[in-house]
Amino acid sequence: MGSDGFIYYGFSDKYVIDVYSAKGKKIRTISRDCEPPKIEKKDENDFFENEWDNYSRYLPETVRDQVKRLIRFPKNKPFFKRLVPMENGWLMVVVDHERNGYALFDLFDKEGLFLGRTRAAVPIANLFFKNEKAYAVKDEDGYQFVKRYSYEIR
Repeated sequence: MGSDGFIYYGFSDKYVIDVYSAKGKKIRTISRDCEPPKIEKKDENDFFENEWDNYSRYLPETVRDQVKRLIRFPKNKPFFKRLVPMENGWLMVVVDHERNGYALFDLFDKEGLFLGRTRAAVPIANLFFKNEKAYAVKDEDGYQFVKRYSYEIR
């Protein structure tokens, strides 16, 4: 829910975001006609380097390698990962994030008009906007803390 009281509900298997009033009335649909991001070899490697242990820890050791070989990745990623409403009524859509701390964002105005795509060194964990600043949880050396970011939209 945004500070404007609107509720944003997205379908990441297609680029469609419905905007509802606090009373549940559909106000608009935001969509974008674009190709879904492709899963690349680096995404597969990233999964096995950073996520596989979380999934495989519940498997018996004797079958982990066998299960790992049977994993098949889809052709495409979801169109977006998160929806982050901004104070001014705009919508920041987190399209993708990289392990090096960069994220890819799409920006829409109050009317749902696509304004552009940008890449920024901002973590996406618990990202939100308040008092014209962006805040997010940053993880450094195993310690998590909230970090404030300034931004400028041109």
